[in-house]
Amino acid sequence: MTWTRVRPCLRLSFTACFGALLALSACSSAKDRWGPGIEYESSRQLSLAVKVGADANDNSPIAMAVVVAYTPDLQKSVLAMSAQQWFVARKQFMKDHIRDVHEFMYEYVPGQPVRPVVTKIHEGNAKGFVFVNYKAVGTWRYEFDPDKPVRVNFGKETLSVVQD
Repeated sequence: MTWTRVRPCLRLSFTACFGALLALSACSSAKDRWGPGIEYESSRQLSLAVKVGADANDNSPIAMAVVVAYTPDLQKSVLAMSAQQWFVARKQFMKDHIRDVHEFMYEYVPGQPVRPVVTKIHEGNAKGFVFVNYKAVGTWRYEFDPDKPVRVNFGKETLSVVQD
């Protein structure tokens, strides 16, 4: 192998490495993001504590969606849904309202220890909602004030959402 054959290969490797480094540096310097490509700066935080009992949801995994809606019309739409309706419609709903609704999805197993969650949310007129995919019959939708800490307690066939 001669130097002239290796050189074009080295040039390609350098270009690929430089492009990868440029992409990584852009990612690390980006601000927090609200959905794909939407940047925001906020000091507002949502604080969530979860306790999952050993026999929660009749000893079955639990899906939980925490939804924050920012416009009165969307707040009414979200409030009108049961948990079952939310979990069926959520993907399309989020695509249709990417700037005005934010969702945090969690899944727990009974008895799982859970660390408190603190995450940034937008400034503005917001209402929060908790949707839980429980086995027992019920709407399993709860409304909360996102500016106050939220505690969610999962029991065998019960659920409580408490704010201080």
